[in-house]
Amino acid sequence: MNNRIKIEGKGEPVVLVHGMGGPKIWSPVITALKEKFQLIIPTFPGFLSEDVDFVYSDELYVDFLIDLRKHLKIEKWNVIGISMGGLTSLNYALKESNHISTLTLIDSIGVDYMSPILKLPLINKIFPGIIKGMLKSESSRFKLAKQDFVNQNGKACKECVEWFSEMVESKTVRSNFAQILASVGRPQKQWKKELSNLNLTVQILWASDDQTAPLAWGKWLNSKITGSTLKIINGYKHMAILEKPDFFTDAILDFISQKNQ
Repeated sequence: MNNRIKIEGKGEPVVLVHGMGGPKIWSPVITALKEKFQLIIPTFPGFLSEDVDFVYSDELYVDFLIDLRKHLKIEKWNVIGISMGGLTSLNYALKESNHISTLTLIDSIGVDYMSPILKLPLINKIFPGIIKGMLKSESSRFKLAKQDFVNQNGKACKECVEWFSEMVESKTVRSNFAQILASVGRPQKQWKKELSNLNLTVQILWASDDQTAPLAWGKWLNSKITGSTLKIINGYKHMAILEKPDFFTDAILDFISQKNQ
């Protein structure tokens, strides 16, 4: 477990739950947040080059967070999840809400299908192979990293492409990435019934131009989670955190500090 955790700063514990891009997505907000909090930045199974091939399940990543909290002997922490990490964080919250102080969801997937192709029969068997094949090619990696995540020009786009390409250089990570992507792009059917019972302080942060996780999903979560708040950043896409980190750090700092007042 220790090899999978990076800890920065001191103060109230905050776990940053990454998505398919891996934990580097948090790089732009670490400096500001670690001044106030103890940041716990884990790397999920499947995302390290030394990992073995494995079979993804939503429950596996939820159990990983439970084990992580126990390993660090934390009674309560603030949970922040982005994209796939939002899906995992919300499922984790449904299981262990008594150990969560606040929950922040950023452009979470899991509300509906990420692509109509995922509705097709037997696609689970075919889709991972297609993605693995694409990830072997540098030009295809570039397209996958760039397509909808940041505005098409500038430093953030370049960095996004570079770190994604570096992450999937490992054959094992490519295999795991493809398998995870084929699994997580579907709706979490239990949310329709269970979210209304979630007794937590929840903040939802969303980019207006996100096509990977459309704003309508954020609005749906806001309508289902009693007392949740929704803040929208206009003119940005799925990885807006790379281009406008101040929006996210300000929102997180305000949200957690208000909870503690």
